[in-house]
Amino acid sequence: MNRDTIIVGGGLSGLACAQTLHRAKHPFQLLEKSDRIGGRVQTDSVNGFQLDRGFQVLLTSYPSAKRCLNYEDLSLGTFNAGAKIFTDGVFHTLGDPRRHPSTLFQSLNNPFTRMSDQLKLGLLHLNLGPQASSRQSSEAYFKQVGFSDAFINSFLRPFFGGVFLDNDLSTTSDNFAFTFSHFTSGRAAIPAGGMSKIPEQMAASLPPSQIKMNKEVSELSSDFVRLNTGEKLAFDTLVVATPFDVAADLLNAQTERLWNATTCMYFACDTPPVEHKFLMLNGEQNGYVNLVVIPSLVTQNLAPNGRHLICVSLKSGLVASPENIKSELQRWFGSTSQTWQHLKTYQIPQGLPAATPETKKDKFSEKLPANTFICGDHTGLSSIEQALKSGREAAQTILARR
Repeated sequence: MNRDTIIVGGGLSGLACAQTLHRAKHPFQLLEKSDRIGGRVQTDSVNGFQLDRGFQVLLTSYPSAKRCLNYEDLSLGTFNAGAKIFTDGVFHTLGDPRRHPSTLFQSLNNPFTRMSDQLKLGLLHLNLGPQASSRQSSEAYFKQVGFSDAFINSFLRPFFGGVFLDNDLSTTSDNFAFTFSHFTSGRAAIPAGGMSKIPEQMAASLPPSQIKMNKEVSELSSDFVRLNTGEKLAFDTLVVATPFDVAADLLNAQTERLWNATTCMYFACDTPPVEHKFLMLNGEQNGYVNLVVIPSLVTQNLAPNGRHLICVSLKSGLVASPENIKSELQRWFGSTSQTWQHLKTYQIPQGLPAATPETKKDKFSEKLPANTFICGDHTGLSSIEQALKSGREAAQTILARR
């Protein structure tokens, strides 16, 4: 008797696996322990505002995202390419002159960017820089490239520290190179209504009867999974599409991998303090804030009519009160920050799998049964792309073996 493929986990990797199997008319069941699909890609509705659980973006050039998602139906809103960087009481512009030619003069005349920094950045865009490696931190790589300390600390640290949730820039340089290439070849985007529209769109392409919510797996064997209710479900093939620590527990595997944490704070206002779509970075070494964005200027349906949403992401490892953040941002925006309404603070201990040169790779695949597969963003360079790619590849292997 043919039995289904069982996919444990309804995050992006599990959904990508299910989507690929479904397109090939291969039977599957997707088991999600919570009452919502999406894993770490979630959006909450608070007082009419749509709040992503942590500041996240989709990079539109991701190959697997192009295969799995319908960008037009997501109504993507895109950020301006570059950033506004706050130093010494003033915002300075660092833009991509290929997309925003008007920013060229400003980018060359800010106090932290030398002409040599711009040239080196251009060489990296052309793949002419030093080879990035999993054995080298991003900070060490930036120094090897020859970027000035001012450029590293004012732009690269807050920008990529925000991407990797790692202001120490200990994330490996191959992660930087991968992410940088997609920032320069695509756009950073948010769907109308928030990031949860991505997993929602993927789930909508699947038969509802094959997605099982509130089904927590407590035990795995070579041919069945046991739910925490005691129910046993048989399978031909199994895909474990959970976070790495959950996968380790289910598979009785060893892992010493850690998480990068983040704190994200949301405020509401009637009038936004700026009218542009750039990320705003803290280019100074002090303070709690790492970056500020106004997502309601970037895409639709995030705030009630006549109101705006402000997202503040703190430096990795820091926690502060809303009052402290509003006071700190008085230097950025003036007294208007004191009128903002605090909506919610997210302290997210499991933001991204840590990826440092010292990180020991997950040892899940060494003793897996032949009919068991692993997918998730922890299987490669941590990103939405890796989550989708690994799910697709697991499904393709199952289909090839069929």
